[in-house]
Amino acid sequence: MGMPGTGSASSFKMANVNNIYLSVMGPPEWDVTLSEDRLILEGNDSETVTVDVSVPEGEAPGLYEIQFTATSSIGDRSVTLPVRVLEPYDVILSNLVITPEEPALGDTVNVSVDVTVDGDVNLPDKILGFYIPEIAQGNLASTTLSFEPNSTQTVTLSWGASRLGDLTAKMYLNPHQYDSNIDNNSIQTTFTVAEAEDPCTLAEETFEAAMEVYEEDCEEARSQLEIARALYEQCGDEDGVAQCDFYLEKCDKYGLAEELVEQGDAFADQGDCESAINKWQDAREIYASYDDDAMVQMIDDRIESCEEDDGTPWYMQTWFLGLLLLLLLLAILIILLARRREEEEEEGPPPEFYGEAAPVPPPGPPEGGEGAQRTLVTPVAPGRTAPTPSDPDAAKLVDGLDKAVAHYDPETIRKDLKGAVSNYSKIVDRRNTLAARMDKETLDYVDEQIRLLEDKIFNEL
Repeated sequence: MGMPGTGSASSFKMANVNNIYLSVMGPPEWDVTLSEDRLILEGNDSETVTVDVSVPEGEAPGLYEIQFTATSSIGDRSVTLPVRVLEPYDVILSNLVITPEEPALGDTVNVSVDVTVDGDVNLPDKILGFYIPEIAQGNLASTTLSFEPNSTQTVTLSWGASRLGDLTAKMYLNPHQYDSNIDNNSIQTTFTVAEAEDPCTLAEETFEAAMEVYEEDCEEARSQLEIARALYEQCGDEDGVAQCDFYLEKCDKYGLAEELVEQGDAFADQGDCESAINKWQDAREIYASYDDDAMVQMIDDRIESCEEDDGTPWYMQTWFLGLLLLLLLLAILIILLARRREEEEEEGPPPEFYGEAAPVPPPGPPEGGEGAQRTLVTPVAPGRTAPTPSDPDAAKLVDGLDKAVAHYDPETIRKDLKGAVSNYSKIVDRRNTLAARMDKETLDYVDEQIRLLEDKIFNEL
């Protein structure tokens, strides 16, 4: 391997040229190669060629140049590629020490390591992490380090012992670019965590300490809850273990809920109310499962606010469309009543006017035993089988529409005509929003059900 260097590549466009021969020339003793040394291009085609550079050991740091040339029937074209040779350096982790040497369950384990910068370079900050692979893939503790040229610093990270047995302690620093040796950017050793003395008492004390900070910051309490759980396990207290599991799981779910709320907020800021509400509702389910009324109300306020101010012009808002539909239905009702009155006047008075009331048929035999009353049900022509669209929002619309058609019988509509018309308007609005995402079978079915619901409502006006 040579010394670290940086280079670049170029794209050539040469009109009406077929054969292009490529060559490079670098400083003496440099190994410079091309990914392609000949190209065949037509018209305004272009292609990128990569230049690989290997800098000899001992080359002085500085800025160098490589000459890149393309030769064709119309002549030569050259560009200069800059290559910067950096000062060689290495970042090294060494001298890993664990105290106490024989920790017990519940002890605070301090892990220290020396971090050395071997080279006269200024490096950007990096994160040093402490890992125990037997417990988790992610780091259990970390810190951000700043580096000085040719320096050594001792860094200590801490972990609350929450696992019995033989474990691996590992310190890892993500390598810097052009670090000459990345094998020494990690260091590890093994250690053993023994059983605690009087684990039952220590478990209670640790759990109480975790609860003191849990409501404010459950993540801060997590390590103590994990220690308390291990101590309860050693103690044989199953209820204590379950208690710790409950709070650890709640912390995980609340963390997820917070992420969902943030994602919903981001969608709302972009004007995408539908996606925002979906995220908020997922978070709401988590808070509701823990009877967190304050957080549920917070989510409900967000949903209501987004629904009220979704950027839709007032004349396209659901309330206005619903009002417009109601007025249209009332106008149709007035016209039909006027026509019916005209027909009655032309036909003359009904039979009852002359004392010839139409006979009322006697009730049939009661169902369900003596004194039982029959319920008259208006027959509805059966529709076709509901489709199962692949789009989840379309599936929700089909399911909700089927439920609305089944729910709105004549009596329900008469009791709340305004509510029936409002829900009908929302369904129509939802249909229009999802129309482009539905296949023809689903769209035809939705339109058929909407007409059925419309007829039910119209018949009760």
